[in-house]
Amino acid sequence: MNRALSVSDLTFIVNKDDSQPLRTGILASAQHLDDADEALTKGLASVPKKAHNDLINVMNLVVGSTAGYENDSQILEQMRFIVDENKSDLHAAGIRRLSFVLGGKVGTYPKYFTFKSTSEKAEYVEDQVIRHIEPALAFQLELELFWC
Repeated sequence: MNRALSVSDLTFIVNKDDSQPLRTGILASAQHLDDADEALTKGLASVPKKAHNDLINVMNLVVGSTAGYENDSQILEQMRFIVDENKSDLHAAGIRRLSFVLGGKVGTYPKYFTFKSTSEKAEYVEDQVIRHIEPALAFQLELELFWC
């Protein structure tokens, strides 16, 4: 199994040169899942349109509440709708990975749903292997990630 490198690896720091594109991380928040589309749009507006063809940026969208949604299936359906509606803007901003971080009751661990795309032509697909695991942590745990 090949190890997936993370930006915390020393090799990233040692081998970094000016020819590598600048990677950007976006953090946006919404009070409720129904407001996530607007928060996503505002977050993407803060990143200039990319001048390269690689998807290298990541975005975390923190959602405070999913009240009114009965289960993960309904929540996932709404997130899938948001991702599909914003696919072209996500690609234009060079977003490789979009993670929804869903808050719950105080003192509970958040839920994570991560959608990835491999190219500007590809759909964003949820990576179920790392569902409910913080995406950067999944790489540090050396989990082999598969595409569904």
